[in-house]
Amino acid sequence: MASLVGQATTVAPTQPDYVTVLLGGGDVCFGTTPTATFAAQFRAGMDALFAASPDTKVLVASLWDFESLRSAVLAADPSATFPFCGAFFNAPVATRAAIMAQVEAYNDALATECATYANCRFDGGALFAHQWSAAEVGPVDHFHPSVAGQEMIADVLWDAGYEWGTPATTPTSKDQCKKGGWQSFTDAAGVPFRNQGQCVAFTNHTA
Repeated sequence: MASLVGQATTVAPTQPDYVTVLLGGGDVCFGTTPTATFAAQFRAGMDALFAASPDTKVLVASLWDFESLRSAVLAADPSATFPFCGAFFNAPVATRAAIMAQVEAYNDALATECATYANCRFDGGALFAHQWSAAEVGPVDHFHPSVAGQEMIADVLWDAGYEWGTPATTPTSKDQCKKGGWQSFTDAAGVPFRNQGQCVAFTNHTA
């Protein structure tokens, strides 16, 4: 994921209104990245983006369910092979279970880190929760999404994305108040917070 900073630096000068982040496959397929490193690399990318384009809204997709994708392919074709990401798809059950636990840890890290930025929204695990069909998987490497799979991802992330023009909601943790996050929330009466301290005090009171 080290390239996220480079991509953010490239995109930020254009001042995009909306950015979708979908990452983590390489961290699974090419040697499992420690969760702390994964989180730090994501944070560095978001810092680079928001430093140059603070008003950009970012939707972060969860890593999808690798096991669901594998099962869909094999259910349609029991003789299918997996030339890509063999570290997972060709591994025994116990190894795949350990990797899936790491995928969930990555998703937890994305949710936690994203919540610290005012204009970052995690998909809530929507893409991870999707159960793949064989038609959604490309037939060449049995890993990358087909056209139908790309459409599915677009639909899932659209549903999990921003609801433009809807009122702000109340914060549920003090971390959501940090780095300007307080500006995106209101109290229970719908009144905007005046500053970060007021937002934090609200979460402490309602916890």
